[in-house]
Amino acid sequence: MWVFLEDLPSWLLVMFSTLVALGLLSHVAAMTADPGFIMRGADEAEWSTLSDDFSHKFRQDQLEKRNAITAENETENQEFEEIKTVDGIMEQRLIPKRKKSFMSDKEIEFRVKRAVEKFRRTMRFCKVCLIFKPAGAHHCSVCRRCVGRMDHHCPWVNNCVGELNLRYFILFLFYVFLGSITGICIFLYRSFVAVYHPKRARYASSDFDVAGLICCTISVILCFFFCVFVVAMAFEQYEAVTSGIPGIDALQDEGEDEGLSLCQGLRKHACNDVPIGVHWFTPCPLKKKNKNTSTHKLD
Repeated sequence: MWVFLEDLPSWLLVMFSTLVALGLLSHVAAMTADPGFIMRGADEAEWSTLSDDFSHKFRQDQLEKRNAITAENETENQEFEEIKTVDGIMEQRLIPKRKKSFMSDKEIEFRVKRAVEKFRRTMRFCKVCLIFKPAGAHHCSVCRRCVGRMDHHCPWVNNCVGELNLRYFILFLFYVFLGSITGICIFLYRSFVAVYHPKRARYASSDFDVAGLICCTISVILCFFFCVFVVAMAFEQYEAVTSGIPGIDALQDEGEDEGLSLCQGLRKHACNDVPIGVHWFTPCPLKKKNKNTSTHKLD
């Protein structure tokens, strides 16, 4: 791309370089920032008590059910049942009562384990991190940690996108889009100059670097695909911040739509409730101002 920047105004060079730098810084911030990892082992003792109580109660219920079946099978009761004879006549006959299936100890333990696992998922307890996952939190199989308001694990930043680095990820998409659009526009403009006004283009000479032009063309094609990709991702993030439903919850059809505007959603879910300003667009941490701070004079 720098092949086409040699004759451009300095302000355009500064703008393009700034977009590239901000995009790289946003990528690094999204990659290195804590996405909202939840501390491990916080609810291990509570879950141990709950699971033991649940498994004991369920096992007792199964044992009582087995005892009832055993007692019923040992009785000599008979019951009437309608049977169709060879002549096609329905008549009632007294036959032994059908026996119910018997549950072994092994089957009871299998049912207990299956019921405890179902109970664990209902309680949203993570057996890896040993915590009760809050609303919107999910366990990432790649990071092997639970992340608050997890949207997805992004391979492009090699990190999860969660409640603490969502703004960096959105800025990364934003600056990649602007940088790609700027690069495509520069390429189209300089190509137009080279074809219709060759005297104005210093690179339209016999010693022009063809390899550089080929590399630049490939870069522009990649810019086009990047634009399509980030627009699709940005649309998903727009839905996430305006509805208040992270990506995974949206796929699982969970959560309630908050009906926020774009600015409201960004401020609440990405910008730490900091009012809108230029600092929103910088890949730097945002700290919420404490309005309750006051100075106390000593008497």
